Amino acid sequence: TTASSIAHIDTQIATTTLGNASRLRNLDPEQLSEASLVRDLIFVFQGIDGRFLKYNEVTSKYQLTSTSGISAAAQQLVARLSQLGVLYKKVQTYAEKPMEANSLSPALRAGTVEQSFQAALRNELSDFYRLIAVLESQAHQPLPSANEGSSQYLSLRRLIVWTAEPLHRMSLMAQLVDAAYGTSGGALLTSLHKNCEHGDPFTSSFVAHIVKQASEPVFRMINRWIFHGELEDAYGEFFIAVTEKVPDVELWQRRYRLRSEMLPSFVDQDLAEVILRTGKSINFLRCCCHSEAWTDDLRYTFEAAATEQSAFTYGNIETLTEVVKNAAAHVGRKVTDTLMMDFNLKEHWRVCCTLSFTIVER
Repeated sequence: TTASSIAHIDTQIATTTLGNASRLRNLDPEQLSEASLVRDLIFVFQGIDGRFLKYNEVTSKYQLTSTSGISAAAQQLVARLSQLGVLYKKVQTYAEKPMEANSLSPALRAGTVEQSFQAALRNELSDFYRLIAVLESQAHQPLPSANEGSSQYLSLRRLIVWTAEPLHRMSLMAQLVDAAYGTSGGALLTSLHKNCEHGDPFTSSFVAHIVKQASEPVFRMINRWIFHGELEDAYGEFFIAVTEKVPDVELWQRRYRLRSEMLPSFVDQDLAEVILRTGKSINFLRCCCHSEAWTDDLRYTFEAAATEQSAFTYGNIETLTEVVKNAAAHVGRKVTDTLMMDFNLKEHWRVCCTLSFTIVER
């Protein structure tokens, strides 16, 4: 843990810290000191230029305005710590970028998946802001004297310990942001999901937590489609598309289709086909057979159970597959029963076969 790590290094850095205390006290206020660098770095962690650390737009790094009086080791620590600020700027810019739902510009339009991804990033940044508050409090602790302990003094090396895990998290979020640019909907989820395939358990778990939140809109769409036959896809993010102008007589062949480019990689093609067929069957019954009251049974029988089992959540594909197949079987039986009983399909087949034989004989 951070606390135990700090306690461990206290014995290693106490002598150095106490030995430098008098020198740091006697420095001219305008000169750089470790305390000044620490305060600047806390600003940098928030994407803000400090007094001695400025962001360079050309190199995309924070750089010291002067290295006079700073040891090479301290410069290396500052460069390492300032990376957290660079990564924060990237993540915060993406998470907070303004989006206009009805904008004509694709660059300003954020679909529901991207909005959920942004919300997940903001949740993680909220934890980071709490760390910043703690660091700011620590930075106000006075330099220790020769006879005082150093448990509260925030040095560069202690800052390394405090920010080790946040730096890792921010690095992972920055990777996800890079993967997300230029994608949307199911394609965005595919880009994010690739980062879950990692040997490090922490990395895999952290990314999966982000993807779970980002994927919620797509799982809601699956729910509405297989139980209601409705597409709620204002931004074209779902892997099923509808062509509204197709007449009812061609509904089965031409109205609905799969969009492979929007199929998340964690939903395989076979499952997607079953999902497509289930919702398409509901719409066939509704539009072509004018049969809809039965759908209440479908929802009461399967939807509540699916919700209870958390079937419509990322990482629970096996349960989702079972729910989809059960719903598909139920809908399929209803299609067969409707055609056989309400539309006398057997009689139609018999007549068609008779006509065929007659034509062949003639």
